[in-house]
Amino acid sequence: MTVILDPKKAGAITRPEPTPEAATVKRPRRAAAELASMEKPAGLAAPKPAATHPQVQPHSGHPAPTLNAKLAAVRAALAGGEPARRAAATQSLHLAASYVMRRSGSLRRRAASLCDEVSEYAPELGELAVRLRSVLTAEGALHELDPDSSAAACAELAVAVDDQSGSGEEPHRAVAALAHATLAHGLVQLVVHFPAQLAEAQVPKASALEHALVLAEQAIALAPTLADGHAALGRVLLCSDDAEALGDSEALFTHALTLDAEHDPALAGLAAAQTSRGEPEQALATAERLLARGNTVPHAYLLRAVAEGELGRFDAAMRDLERAMRLAPRAGLLHLEAARVARRAHDEAAAQAFAARANELLGSDYAAQVLALLAAHRQA
Repeated sequence: MTVILDPKKAGAITRPEPTPEAATVKRPRRAAAELASMEKPAGLAAPKPAATHPQVQPHSGHPAPTLNAKLAAVRAALAGGEPARRAAATQSLHLAASYVMRRSGSLRRRAASLCDEVSEYAPELGELAVRLRSVLTAEGALHELDPDSSAAACAELAVAVDDQSGSGEEPHRAVAALAHATLAHGLVQLVVHFPAQLAEAQVPKASALEHALVLAEQAIALAPTLADGHAALGRVLLCSDDAEALGDSEALFTHALTLDAEHDPALAGLAAAQTSRGEPEQALATAERLLARGNTVPHAYLLRAVAEGELGRFDAAMRDLERAMRLAPRAGLLHLEAARVARRAHDEAAAQAFAARANELLGSDYAAQVLALLAAHRQA
């Protein structure tokens, strides 16, 4: 499976004027378009450990009574007569795109069903509803943390981003912003977790990161109050070696949480930033908040495992990594982190076995580079 990153198909459109929110963030220095396979981009660091690139979303959870009431109200209005139908269709699309409707697989399916109802009752918004449905489906595929699913999701999102309707009025801008932000997340996921997919598509990692940066900025410009755009930009900045990038990413995750306190990817990003800053106690507390919300995806366990490892709780860290690896057996960086934990626990045989599996999944050169980074990570 390859991902198409042709500039036209990948949404490489003219960059909007930066919003005040985007303008406050220091962007990484621009990198050259073509780099050797393992060369470190100028201003965009080699991908950080897996824990610094979370895209967490819980599988469990049920609609709250208020959400059920909202769903019932918009569905009743959709089935009613004009003139309320058009307003109800717009409200339905906003509700379907909201994080509260995307935080679990079951809720996302209900959001997709709502999009189908908009297509049926408000055909003038049918094309937009189909586009939003495809974004929701692709987002779900990204959370599988699987190389083929991730590449397929990025290809699907690239088609959604290619549509220029985001330059119009609401709800077109909101849907376009969500597509841009989700594709930015997807590209970073390919760079960090599944570089072989990019190599197969002949896309340098630096180019993918540059494109993710632009997409995140566009998402913020299209919908400044959407938490996803700020979280996406924060995730890209976690890849940067700019001296101020870590602080900027943490500020972006915090701002995203002020926009949507329930936004799990922003909370996951905050935990990753805290780990990178050398604050494992805070990172552990943040990861526990994610798990308390019902997260059962690989990154939720990985975030806690990294913090536990930094605190010397190697047995607990390995238990969480084993859970994550059962959920995402083809995610090589999980095995690299396990190798680091095993090495710090003086279990060299296990460390070698995990590193060997990571080499199979990631490629030996890439794995060796990241493993060296993991081994040296705050060993002082």
